[in-house]
Amino acid sequence: MIFILLIYASIYLHKKLTINTLVIPIIGFATPLIIYFSYLFWFNQTQVFFDLFQFKINLSLNNLIEPNLIFFALIIALLTFIFMIYKSRTTLSINNTFKRSWILIILNLFVAFLFVLLLNQKTTGDLIYLFFPVAIIIANGVELIEKKIIKDSILYILFIGCFLARFVL
Repeated sequence: MIFILLIYASIYLHKKLTINTLVIPIIGFATPLIIYFSYLFWFNQTQVFFDLFQFKINLSLNNLIEPNLIFFALIIALLTFIFMIYKSRTTLSINNTFKRSWILIILNLFVAFLFVLLLNQKTTGDLIYLFFPVAIIIANGVELIEKKIIKDSILYILFIGCFLARFVL
């Protein structure tokens, strides 16, 4: 439900505001719910459906990152933050379609982080929601670096860090 913010932000930013674009996401969200409720109703298990809507917010981040991956995750988070600021300075000053897409990528990062934060049972696999916006932000940030040796160094460090963090640490 929280990712519907991205759909409506995209509709607003790209100026495609019509009755169809406003109603279709709601229908698309409600249709599987109605089908699932019908299935559970048929088997007299409607309590399972109603339990889906009882939110238990757990703001603890203890189980989110494995201890051997904390250092690598902090480096990725730092690079994401630096490149987001660095790229946003140049992108937000120009009025084009990339500016709107960049705003959506940043919003996607914050919505995904909020989603992972609000999950009741957090695991390392839940970080996959953050991979897409983080990868795009880092790629756009690396693109702005003018010296090829610095670009290559950052990419090689990230590439080698992936294997070291997973298999050596």
